[in-house]
Amino acid sequence: MGCAHSSEASVPVCSVRVITINGHLEIFDRPVTAGEITANSATYVLCSAAQLLSPGSRPLGPDDRLEPGRLYFLVPPSVLQAAPLDMAAIATRLTTLARSASAGKSKAASAGPATKVKERKAQPPWRPELSTVRELPSTSLSSSQSVQSHVKS
Repeated sequence: MGCAHSSEASVPVCSVRVITINGHLEIFDRPVTAGEITANSATYVLCSAAQLLSPGSRPLGPDDRLEPGRLYFLVPPSVLQAAPLDMAAIATRLTTLARSASAGKSKAASAGPATKVKERKAQPPWRPELSTVRELPSTSLSSSQSVQSHVKS
């Protein structure tokens, strides 16, 4: 028994992966409990993918040991009260981020007991390009006069 490498991702199968709501992936090459993960972030809860997809589920308790090879999510408690479709969308987005963050990171994953792998920077939110709108000088005709003259023609 030892760490095996997946052909799809280069993170060892025996490591525990925790992805935060903002897309940061933490890789633990040692046994770890949920309490160790949530100790530094008291406002977040830890849950598995199955818990994230099950309406009304509870987060992992502080003494729960995380299973190697599994992906866990560190999210605000409000995420667990979201609608099932919203929870599925969040789980899909975070899983995709975890896969892309772990691809090609085998050296970083084996560097220490708890190595953080940063996801590429997210693009800034879309903002429209606004330019000045120049208005033409108004004519002396009122809108009702212009409509009447147009109707008479």
